[in-house]
Amino acid sequence: MDLENKFSYHFLEGLTLTEDGILTQGNEQVYIPQKELGVLIVLLESAGHVVLKDMIIESVWKNIIVSDESLTRCIYSLRCIFEKIGYDRCIETIYRKGYRFSGQVFKTKINEDNTSDYSIAIFPFTTSLNTLDPLILNQELVQIISNKKIDGLYTYPMAATNFCNDHISQNSFLSRFKPDYFVTGRINQNNAVNTLYIELIDAKNLSSSPVIISLLMNYIIHHNLL
Repeated sequence: MDLENKFSYHFLEGLTLTEDGILTQGNEQVYIPQKELGVLIVLLESAGHVVLKDMIIESVWKNIIVSDESLTRCIYSLRCIFEKIGYDRCIETIYRKGYRFSGQVFKTKINEDNTSDYSIAIFPFTTSLNTLDPLILNQELVQIISNKKIDGLYTYPMAATNFCNDHISQNSFLSRFKPDYFVTGRINQNNAVNTLYIELIDAKNLSSSPVIISLLMNYIIHHNLL
């Protein structure tokens, strides 16, 4: 199977798969061999739908004649890999038809010479407020920046960033996907006074973007987070 350059798949459980066959969960990485990777990508491209055996074999092995046993071995290997990281039963066998990937997955592009001029990753904020869900805040911040449609700006989806909740996972994300900007922050409450700490970093120039900062501050003020 011909792999599309510079892509990644993100699973809700915090798994990330890149085109080089590296499956990452937190600080753990597992390498998926080429044939198994080809089979997995065919299934991911049709996640939630049944993919016929003949279609998988044709996509992965092309003009090479192989038996169903070769595909069966790849499926078994993939299931073992996912089970080792606690993500089992994601590949279903549909009797006499084929296979289906049943998990939810999102596909994104890695920031290297794509159609966007620059990109931003918004990592989950932390908060001491019981009334504020940081993941909801993260989702709304991603949405508001995406909806503004700033020329040339690509915003990484929440599925790609919402498990980056510590320095190790954030640094891992930055080294692999190379966003131009990233945002971190926290909201604390002390004596009924809310205090916002926010950092927006240009990963290449160690400076900030006035446009993006303005969007973030307008959102926070509008929603009375301070």
